[in-house]
Amino acid sequence: MKFFISVFLLLLPFLSISQVFDGGVIAGLSASQIDGDNAGGYNKAGFAVMGYADWLVKPNWKIFSGIGYVQKGAHSNSKIEYFSTYLHYAEIPLLVEYQAFDKMSFSVGLAYGYLIKGGQKTSFGDLDEKDLDLLRSEFSSYLVLNYKINNRLSVNFVDNYSLVPINENTSNFLRTNLFVYFIFMHKQGIYPYWWNNTLRLTLQYKIYWTE
Repeated sequence: MKFFISVFLLLLPFLSISQVFDGGVIAGLSASQIDGDNAGGYNKAGFAVMGYADWLVKPNWKIFSGIGYVQKGAHSNSKIEYFSTYLHYAEIPLLVEYQAFDKMSFSVGLAYGYLIKGGQKTSFGDLDEKDLDLLRSEFSSYLVLNYKINNRLSVNFVDNYSLVPINENTSNFLRTNLFVYFIFMHKQGIYPYWWNNTLRLTLQYKIYWTE
């Protein structure tokens, strides 16, 4: 979180001289899985919403940030062992957007997520955040393809992936010997760590504050 605040403060003098400052709302659907939980597939459907602002810092280049809410997690369709992991995050992205074509732009950057609530429903009972050793903070990457419908509406295709594990493994050995996991345990299909892997399809409504 401190990283994003520091970057924002460093950008303030530059942003203050920008002639274009706009914003709006983004809302849509998410499809998630958790890499490392031994259940593949984007089977967890969710919702995402965000209020945002962007700054035109130079022709075809923008800085984008905002605050939002997104549902992540995983879901197993197995009849033998059912489970559904639910994760509710507040999220702050910091992206750079490039207008490559008249109707198409690309965004890349990072996001800080704060876990509001999380848990897992299973065939054998419910687990809470402590049972799953979930971490409150998530740091993730953003890759976005934006397609402009008109001056106010755009469609966004988002690939969002955790850069660090979202859970803490309670094994002191693993915490101090990560190479053991990456070299040996990963090859054997043993996954003590989880990463969020989320795709989103959202609709963006733009408000021109400078009009």
